[in-house]
Order: sequence, then structure tokens, then C-alpha cells
Amino acid sequence: FASDAFGKLTEEGEKVRKQFVDLSLTTPIAANELARIGQVSGQLGVPAKQITEFTETIAKLSVTTDLSSEAAAFAIARVANIMGVESEKMGEFARRFGASIVALGNTAAATEPEIVNLTLRLAAAGRVAGLTTPDILGLSTSLAEMGVRAERGGTAVSRVIYEMIFAISDGGDALDTFAQIAGLSAQEFATRFKTDALGTLELFLTRLADAQDAGKITKDTLLELGLSGIRVREVLNLLGPNIELVRNNVALANMQWQEQIALQEEFVKQSKTIRNQLQLIKNSFMALGVEVLKDLRDDIEGIITGIRNLIQRFIDLDPAVRQSILRFGLLIATF
Repeated sequence: FASDAFGKLTEEGEKVRKQFVDLSLTTPIAANELARIGQVSGQLGVPAKQITEFTETIAKLSVTTDLSSEAAAFAIARVANIMGVESEKMGEFARRFGASIVALGNTAAATEPEIVNLTLRLAAAGRVAGLTTPDILGLSTSLAEMGVRAERGGTAVSRVIYEMIFAISDGGDALDTFAQIAGLSAQEFATRFKTDALGTLELFLTRLADAQDAGKITKDTLLELGLSGIRVREVLNLLGPNIELVRNNVALANMQWQEQIALQEEFVKQSKTIRNQLQLIKNSFMALGVEVLKDLRDDIEGIITGIRNLIQRFIDLDPAVRQSILRFGLLIATF
């Protein structure tokens, strides 16, 4: 964005600079840090026209949650990429994601980094099954609340989803077993999964937990479904009895995805702390300094150019003349 050796900005660069400075007046983060977030966002594939809006959301998340600005930017950009979000909707996606993650973090016994890590691991399988981003956020929050680590939870739930997809595609014995456990016919199970994958998953997990309590599920049954691994069984045993928790978290995530208010409400609250108010005052002084520097830039450039020219003229002098001047200067300095 710089157009000359003195760092004068191009018209587009000046526009971006002003946007970050203006944002720093309402966000307790320094303008240069906001610019760095914007740079990271661009590297993650956020288009230029979306960077300011995307950066604003990331900045608010870093103020209101345990997520660092880089972690938040990386997570949202990566999930958006996995979910196939169009580039021109990145700003809106970040805003909706931010509202949902803040609401979930405020109400659930899980931290935002835990929720995000699980979301990253579930996103691919979730998209294949037709789950929405807030569905995945709600499911991830539930797993985090149960103390399931991202590696184990992501692997286990993704495995269940993929095995269901494979069974429906194959139409064989595995589909019959999935359907029987869920209390549906094979056709009903396949149709329901295609139209409501999350609801079908919840139904299966609930019925599976009931069947296990009744002693109707054997290891061979789980082996037939491809769900006999220890990690998968552990997660299934946690999800089934806690399916109401999953439903509540999914409902909250979807509500905030539509309303988009939780992030802003929490941001307003956090901005009122003394620490953040002092940062806003500092940002105001920095913004003033930037404007003063802008007003005096031509004068400063003139002074710098004059000094450089004077130094160059001294360098270009005959060596004997330079020596005479230096000796005279030393002589004056001794008095």
C-alpha cells in the first residue's frame, strides 16, 4: 500500500489505514494489532473487501473469549473453507460464528478454544452429512462439556457419521442394523438421515443407549456397524444418555446464528472494564498522532530531504576541504 520511500500510502492503503484507526476508537485493541489481524486474515484467504468486517469480529472475539486473535481467525477461516462458504460472505459467516461461539461459551461448561478445536475436527464429516455450522458448534460444545478431548471426540463422532453414510450407500446388513436400533425401517432411516442427519444421529444415539442398558447390544453388533473401537464406544456411551444436552446446545447455537447478538452484548460489557477503557483512550491518542503526522508529512519530508542533500553535498566535497571544515569544527568545539 506504500507509494514512495517515505511510506506515503496509496489511495487504497489510506482507506484501509483509516478503517483500522476508526475501528481502534471503538475496540480496545491498538490499530497496528488490528492491521496485523487484517494481514493474517488476508493470508487465510479472506477477500480484501471482507477484511475489515472479518477483522472486527476477530477483534471482538479476542476481547470477549479465551481465543487469541490468530486462533480465532484461523478457526473461522478454516471452518468456512471446509463448509464451502463463498468468499463474499466471509464477513457475515464470521459474525454469525462469533455470536454462536460466545453464547455457547457463556452457558456451557466448556471453553471457546475447546469448542473450536472440536468443531474443526467435526466440520468435514458434518458437511458431508448435511449438518450446518451451528449444528456442528452445538455438537462440539456438548462433547467438550462431557470432557471429551478434540482428538477423541472428533474421530469418534466422524466415524459414526461416515459409517452411517457408508451403510446407506451400500444398503446392506449394516443399514438394517442401524435402522433396527433406531426403531425405523431401512428405508425410513436412509430417508430421514438424508433430510435430517443430526436428528437421525440423536435418535440412534438415544435408542442405542437404551438398548445397551437393556443388554441388547453386543460387541459383535458394534463391530458390524464399524463402531467397535474403544474411543468410539466411550464417546457413544457419553452421548447417548446426554442427548438432551446436545439438543439444547444445538438449539442455542442455531438461535444465535440467526439473532447474532451474543457477541456484541458481551463485547459491550467487556469494553466497559477499566483496562479496556484505558486502552481506548490510548487508541484515541494514537489516532490523533497519526492525523498530526499526516498533516505534517510534507514538512517532515522537506526537512529530511534537505538534511540528506546537505550530507550528500558534504560527502561530495574535495577531501582537503572536508578536512579543513572538520578541523575548524574541532577547534571551535574546544572553546
